[in-house]
Amino acid sequence: MVYEIGQQIEKNNLVIHRLKKLVKVVNSHSDFSLIGFREINHHDNREGKGEAVIVECLNHEVSTEPAVDIKYKERLAITCWDNDDFPPRVQALRKSFPKTIHRYHTLKNHPRELCLYEQPWSDVRITWTPQLFLNRILWWLKAAAEKKLHQPDQPLEQVFFHIGVSIIVPNNLNLNDGETWFIGNCSQDQTTMLRMTRAERSRLEDYRRGFSRGLKGYHPIFIEAKPKIHGEINVAPGTLGELHNHLQGLGINLWEIVKKEVQRLFRDNGNLDPVHELLLIFITFPGKRDKDSDLEIAGRQYAFLVRRGMGEIGLKNDILVNNKFSGGDGKGLETIELCLSQKNDWQKEQIMMANIIPEVTLEDLRNFNRIKRLPGINPLLIGCGSLGSHLFNQWLRMGWSNWVIVDNDDMLPHNIARHILKNTDVGYKKTDSIQLFSTTILPEGNQNDVTALSLDATADHEELEAAFNKADFIIDVSTTLAVPRMLSQKEIARCVSLFITPSGHDCVLLLEDSNRDLKLHQIEAQYYNWIINHGAGEIHLTGHTGSIRYGGGCRDISAQIPLSYLTLHAGILCQQLISKGNRKEAFARAWQFNDDTGSVTSNDIELYPSHEQKIKNWNVIWDDGVIKKANEYRKHKLPDETGGIIVGYIDQSSKSIFIVDIRKAPENSASTSGSFQRELQGVSDDVGMIKNRTAHIVNYIGEWHSHPDTIPAEPSREDYRQLEWVQNEMDSYGQPGIILIIGDNNFNFFVKGDI
Repeated sequence: MVYEIGQQIEKNNLVIHRLKKLVKVVNSHSDFSLIGFREINHHDNREGKGEAVIVECLNHEVSTEPAVDIKYKERLAITCWDNDDFPPRVQALRKSFPKTIHRYHTLKNHPRELCLYEQPWSDVRITWTPQLFLNRILWWLKAAAEKKLHQPDQPLEQVFFHIGVSIIVPNNLNLNDGETWFIGNCSQDQTTMLRMTRAERSRLEDYRRGFSRGLKGYHPIFIEAKPKIHGEINVAPGTLGELHNHLQGLGINLWEIVKKEVQRLFRDNGNLDPVHELLLIFITFPGKRDKDSDLEIAGRQYAFLVRRGMGEIGLKNDILVNNKFSGGDGKGLETIELCLSQKNDWQKEQIMMANIIPEVTLEDLRNFNRIKRLPGINPLLIGCGSLGSHLFNQWLRMGWSNWVIVDNDDMLPHNIARHILKNTDVGYKKTDSIQLFSTTILPEGNQNDVTALSLDATADHEELEAAFNKADFIIDVSTTLAVPRMLSQKEIARCVSLFITPSGHDCVLLLEDSNRDLKLHQIEAQYYNWIINHGAGEIHLTGHTGSIRYGGGCRDISAQIPLSYLTLHAGILCQQLISKGNRKEAFARAWQFNDDTGSVTSNDIELYPSHEQKIKNWNVIWDDGVIKKANEYRKHKLPDETGGIIVGYIDQSSKSIFIVDIRKAPENSASTSGSFQRELQGVSDDVGMIKNRTAHIVNYIGEWHSHPDTIPAEPSREDYRQLEWVQNEMDSYGQPGIILIIGDNNFNFFVKGDI
């Protein structure tokens, strides 16, 4: 027995191009034979006019004893439409064709329709050919017969066919059982997407006053069915009776549950509105792939909105009674405690099924962003400027929570050009506005748990110190050099510094190791060494403001920087911090954007162990890379001495001398086995280059020279005179002089001068 569809037409009358192409291939295909042609008019009033070819499909790969009742020979109808925005339709015309998975919803007494593709037709159409299409049909029938149609990585099939209505619900809905909820359309012209909002108890009566404007309140009922093996998809029930009958097969008496809930609600709350307060039934169907498998999903949920008010249903079915002495407006409804009514009017009550879309959780955000592990669970951010705000926005949306944000700046009008905040935030503290912004990312209040401290990060403040001590990962996105150097002096958690260079073309990440053996101030010195000696350093800090150290240095981004540059670098730094933040080793990298090609080049900055030594009143800081370089110059010149200048910078606040690099002896320097006299030629140009590349942070600070083998790295009379000379040179700047002596197996720094 087969279904007959459409009106018979002749092959010569076919007009739809796609079907004519298909017919040509069917004629030459060994597994398909032509039966006839049909005209299909106005299917669902959407596809328009259709033409179908009726074929006999002989599938040689279908077993004689299939797991699912798919026959070796199946009669099919393949319909193409004059509106090519809709895919060809394949219907199995055998009336006993099984209810398989991966098929479309069809009306009763209509042929079952095969669902051939996971991808949308707009994608399939690009590569569609009649040959591939017929092969797809053969694959579908074979896979369906073997119960292999559903791939292992595909989610389980739905219980009911989706009817186009969805409801967005809070992710912790089950925790609020018994409360009143309100449902409304997301917009006036959007009736298929609804949103559920919890009515705060303090404002419940305000919400109820909205009933006169069409608002409705809903009281949820939660039902969990027995585990269901996925397979047949059911037509969505349209009445309470149809849903009751479906659940009865799963051992659930829906009407008894509804009846008891209505009685409970009216017993506990005499102020319910009988017309505008309704039931919302949530049903969870735990899913299994087959009878012996474990549950693969916690449950597939569906929502059913009962169309009539609870009070009206209760009165019609004798589970509530109107007590005229108690007043109107719902207050007169009382429960009938001993309810023996056999009325079944409730079975006809209309319901509307809605697919449930839960609001996102922090875990969801992490999954969507493929975040397996975050660098810290108690992060602290210093700097809520343009870059900091964009990074913070990304981290929030990645599910990184529990923040403390520190910044004492106000939101000013010009900040709107690059900041995530709006004009309405102008005049307020950035931290306060960003904290408020964070509450809009996730539902149910501030799940991101952001604490705002509108304080100077370098200030001595009790609340700030407590935040530093609690944090397990500290991120510096400030615009000053003072902050990372201050962080280096504290016994706190691991720190990282992120910044954009003044031109906006480059960005930098400097990350301490997990033990903080290499701290930010030590990494900073090695970063300047990279700028001086690497080709990319030539234009790295182009656009700096000159010799102002704080606020005008490489972290000052208050220049003309396009927002596109900012968002580009924010994305790079965000991803790289997530990627590298869990590694134990220290890490430093700079990225350079090419404005012409749009390409980004990354440059790893080699890091060496760093050391500090107290000499006189000064803390001298150097790394193994500087000493390695000096030793190489020394060995190359042996048996003669050699030397050159030391470049670095001096931090007066921490009484620290940072050794950034040692420079090779100029040509024509006087060098013997017992002495070294540095030539002046070229030194001034070299220092000028270094100052320009490093935004005038790194400068000349002293001299170095080597001793021959067997001569210890101790100063001779000449060396003391050299130290005196260096100190005199530096004294005019109010800074100490320093020399480095490299010997056979050791080296020593010597400092003179103090202020």
